[in-house]
Amino acid sequence: QLRQAIRSDDPVIVLEHELLYFSKGGVDEMISAPPIHQALVRRQGRDITCVAYSRMLPLALQAAEALAAEGIELTVIDLRSLSPIDWDTCIAAVEQTHRCLIVEEDCRFAGAGAEFAATLQEHCFYLLDAPIRRVAGMDIPTPFNGTLEAASIPQADDIVQAARQMMARNGAAR
Repeated sequence: QLRQAIRSDDPVIVLEHELLYFSKGGVDEMISAPPIHQALVRRQGRDITCVAYSRMLPLALQAAEALAAEGIELTVIDLRSLSPIDWDTCIAAVEQTHRCLIVEEDCRFAGAGAEFAATLQEHCFYLLDAPIRRVAGMDIPTPFNGTLEAASIPQADDIVQAARQMMARNGAAR
């Protein structure tokens, strides 16, 4: 996204999560990048649409792997942009899974996930088999202590637990 932001004639703010600085992965410079505001489906599943961004994306993918071993398949969407949001990709995924789990590091109260949930609820209400669920950071100032900070931020296991509870609702557990 940074290359796209540099090439854009529009003003762009790129926010990077410091804990992702040491992540490694392949970069294919020859492949053309998707539009800067297009969300990407990073994993296709049949049971729950998981919407995530920034550092929560790798945790959502990790949770999806653990859940797959139990027979629960997550579609994991990488928002990539918070303004504008690619609602079409999110809505299309919810149409397939009929469940939505929003994962964010931000506080639950007044966080971006609250807007995601409200908008998806407006567009997908009659498609949903269960209420939209959110996994978010605690509603406290971020602790300076590393151990306390980690305890205040969602972890992959929190995502796994939320997905299990969603599937157990109405006898949908596998």
